[in-house]
Amino acid sequence: MTSEESQKPNLYGPEVLEGVGAMVADLMGELEAGSDASPATDGADTGLAQMLGSLAVAPVDWRELEAAPDQTAAARTWRDLGAWVVWLTGRYALKRVLVPPCWYLHGALVEELTALWGAWLTMYDRTQPASSMIVWHREYEWARVRLREWVGEAGCGTEQNHTPDEQQRTWIGQPADDGRRPGRSPEEWWPVFDAWVTAATGIAADGQAA
Repeated sequence: MTSEESQKPNLYGPEVLEGVGAMVADLMGELEAGSDASPATDGADTGLAQMLGSLAVAPVDWRELEAAPDQTAAARTWRDLGAWVVWLTGRYALKRVLVPPCWYLHGALVEELTALWGAWLTMYDRTQPASSMIVWHREYEWARVRLREWVGEAGCGTEQNHTPDEQQRTWIGQPADDGRRPGRSPEEWWPVFDAWVTAATGIAADGQAA
């Protein structure tokens, strides 16, 4: 071993492993104590935060969000997802046979796009290696197949035979497809979507009760 090699830090040495073990033990102690602090997001234990990386991105549980008495989080999530879908459809020039303008009226499409969004947030986190981008595109390729199937079953790939989900219809309290067909461009589409979110959650875009 050369003198230069001997000076390199041993990433698997006892000092490093002991430090990692201590950080994990601290995290487990916080979890067992029911602490609300999040080491990955609150600035504590920055070393552990770097190791955890994008694990701080939690899955979206629409069932929980929709049942919550306070719909603020649901409204925020809807609008964040909607903005990302606008970017996705523009960036990849997706046609309505994959992501129709009425996607938010269909539970299966909402869940599929939410999962794809969550994967994108995770894989494009700055803590991830560059190879994670191709991993996301692999997931995206599989998601495209499912999206096409869901759109075909819903009959919303064209203007004919469109049937919004009963669940989405009853959640709003009025027929979801009320004749206000969303436009194709983001400028036409967003006001219709935003009005739907406000009607569905009772929360306006500014975060205040409608």
